[in-house]
Amino acid sequence: ESQSRGFGDTTRSTSSCSERQANVRHRNLETKMDFQDHRQEVLQKSMEMSQSLKERTSAIKGSYKWRIAQELLEQRIRWRASYNQVATQDEKEVAFNRDFFEKREEQLRQQRARCNDSSEMRKEIRHLRDVNRILNEVQRDRKEAWRQGRKERLVMETRLAKISPKGLPGSPKHNIY
Repeated sequence: ESQSRGFGDTTRSTSSCSERQANVRHRNLETKMDFQDHRQEVLQKSMEMSQSLKERTSAIKGSYKWRIAQELLEQRIRWRASYNQVATQDEKEVAFNRDFFEKREEQLRQQRARCNDSSEMRKEIRHLRDVNRILNEVQRDRKEAWRQGRKERLVMETRLAKISPKGLPGSPKHNIY
């Protein structure tokens, strides 16, 4: 007996109604079983794909985390290596600054010492200038007195020259004898 599934079967069946119903049930059951198997396969594939996707993403995330951790570790190692250089550079700068300020303090101390000496020198110079000023005033006064005396002598000589020589005692023409 030929069993046909689906529609379009034009052959008449000679079997009984219960056989046909059993065949229909059997076909429906097989269809449901096929659908269930297909559904199970699809779900299995979906789960496998989902699982593989999760594994890939976790592997990518893990590799990313490992890469970041490695980079951070390398960065720390580089930082420690360069920190030693930075620390020695900082120590050099601190030593340089300390030396600079010590030299500057020494220069200021020397300058203050010079200023103390210079105040005494200024007093000496002021005294010398005062003495020089007094000596110059005395010299000017003497010179002025000399000029005045010379001027008076010249005036006197011109006056005497205008007066006749007879009237002067001690002159040769004054002798009466």
